[in-house]
Amino acid sequence: MVPVHAVPECASGARTTRHSGVRSDQLEFTHTYIQWLFPLPEVSTINPEAPVLTALHCEAVAISPLLKKQIGINLDLMLRHWGIQRQAVDFIKAANFDTQSVLWLTEFDHNHLRITRVLAFLAMTGFGVVAERLYTFFHARLQDELYNKIGALKYWRDAIRRSPPPV
Repeated sequence: MVPVHAVPECASGARTTRHSGVRSDQLEFTHTYIQWLFPLPEVSTINPEAPVLTALHCEAVAISPLLKKQIGINLDLMLRHWGIQRQAVDFIKAANFDTQSVLWLTEFDHNHLRITRVLAFLAMTGFGVVAERLYTFFHARLQDELYNKIGALKYWRDAIRRSPPPV
């Protein structure tokens, strides 16, 4: 299996990803890329070498169209992996939803942690509306499917309410 390839770190702390040719199984079974694509203020216990998000990174994202575009590319990579399609700031089931949603539409899975990380990163870097809409999509799907069995909803709700790190 070919590892997920990444190129040097962006100013935001999020790495760009050469995602053409990266298969969903590579994303599923590789556990150290998500911290580079969506860094948080806390040091990752899984990948302590990954960058941490700072207030300066959040400010850079706010003023950089290039960083905003790259965050969108990184988000789309994960959405495809989860069977979700983005339409502006709304989300719908993608054609591969039924096969890919089994990765996260379960009682507990490591993808719940990935989703929490993505939601928190989006909320802290000025994409609060996107984070809210994505949370709403996940919430509705889980409510439809397994609402009473999934404990991750509380963490996802809390993730989108996070503020940027202090200056």
